[in-house]
Amino acid sequence: VRGRENLFNFPSYSITVHRDRRESDKPGIRRKIMIYRKKEELETVMIESCMGGKGIVRMEKLLYAPEEMLEKGRAYVRHTLEPGVSIGQHTHEGEMETMVIVSGNAEHTINGEVQELKAGDIIAAMPGDTHGIVNNGEESLVLIAQVLYE
Repeated sequence: VRGRENLFNFPSYSITVHRDRRESDKPGIRRKIMIYRKKEELETVMIESCMGGKGIVRMEKLLYAPEEMLEKGRAYVRHTLEPGVSIGQHTHEGEMETMVIVSGNAEHTINGEVQELKAGDIIAAMPGDTHGIVNNGEESLVLIAQVLYE
């Protein structure tokens, strides 16, 4: 356990837990903790035909949902899709999904509208939206996705 000085100067060990000193020390008061994980410590899941899409999507769990998302979401992940791999069309009911393109190029279809995405672009599929994404480039597509409850 280390103090706040490690929030931005990441230490060489794997997990830093920080108890927020602004919270009360009284029994029964829930304390907030800071989470830090190295890339090699992330749980990785290979998903074949994700949402009916083509190929295998590599999913790295950045946070364990819902407990590490304050019970407000079900996913905070990094997806990697090789060229030609896709996440099929799916509808978000009672939740929203945001995606930030980290690297690569993609074709994103939302409610029938096709969008060309590149690194730095963001989309937000709101409750009731139907969308899917395909890596239409020549390099790996890496994106961060977060699904939050309505």
